Amino acid sequence: MKVVTWDPALGKGVDDLIAAHGKAAFDQAYGDALPLDTWRALSFNRLTYPASLRVDERYLSNLERPATARLVGIKSPKGTGKTQLLDRWVHQAIEQGQRVLVISHRVRLVEALCQRFGLKSYRSPLAQDEVGNSQLNLPVPPGNSGGTAAAPKGYGICIDSLYPDSSVGFNPESWRDALVIIDEVEQVLWHGLNSETCRNQRVAVLKSLKNLMQHTLGAKGQVIVADADLSDVSLDYLLTLAGVEQLPWVIENTWKPGDAEAWAVYPYSGKTPKQLVHDLEQHILEGGKPFVCLSAQKVASKWGTCTLEAYLQTQFPEKKNSSD
Repeated sequence: MKVVTWDPALGKGVDDLIAAHGKAAFDQAYGDALPLDTWRALSFNRLTYPASLRVDERYLSNLERPATARLVGIKSPKGTGKTQLLDRWVHQAIEQGQRVLVISHRVRLVEALCQRFGLKSYRSPLAQDEVGNSQLNLPVPPGNSGGTAAAPKGYGICIDSLYPDSSVGFNPESWRDALVIIDEVEQVLWHGLNSETCRNQRVAVLKSLKNLMQHTLGAKGQVIVADADLSDVSLDYLLTLAGVEQLPWVIENTWKPGDAEAWAVYPYSGKTPKQLVHDLEQHILEGGKPFVCLSAQKVASKWGTCTLEAYLQTQFPEKKNSSD
């Protein structure tokens, strides 16, 4: 069994398609039909919510979103300035006195985002306000505005620690009406639902996430999610957790790299990290500019990004290296 699809602009039904564009149009659609199982699998990655704002930009410009939008989704290819746009919105929220919570699934990503946004990561020493509150998830008491300390701006946290008994002591109720940022939301939610690192506290994590959505989406807060592969699954899940019915406000960037910006990809036959590093050095010596993705989870991993970056800096001090 196969599923035949075509651009809705060509006609709603098959009779409309044939009447407007002829039998050849249907033959083309039929030739491109997908097996039912494949179509079902691909449907999980689709974004069918209508775009509230559709752009075609290499880098996202100074876009604005409505203050009344509770759930905002950003679907834009990698490297198109999603983080820069989020940075501007985070600073706007802080200037307006709104607290900001950043959630991710990787420690290094949380730290990088917090550094970019001017927030503390959950691994940093918790700030203390003038009345001695040592937890960032405690609001400044009423009547404290006349002191020298400002209200806590917020912080970033891994979804693994998103529960009350974690070392962070996360309290979802204290984030009512806050701005919540979830970058790479597809991976963050998958991590919370499936990863081994969340296994022992998964129920507590998901319960806290549900309470957080209820205190933001269900109140006057705002949740902004971003992903190059943003799908209905993530948006529907967050709305279901919040228990609200609303239409997400979606930014969709349809920009695609041209041939001049495309990267050539080749299969690599090496089988050991040591051989890969040796070949990587040779590639750089020949003028190459490699982009390396690694799966090491710990900062001090022998073959992790930090170790590799430090090594390459000693070998090529004149080159510019960066790790993520």
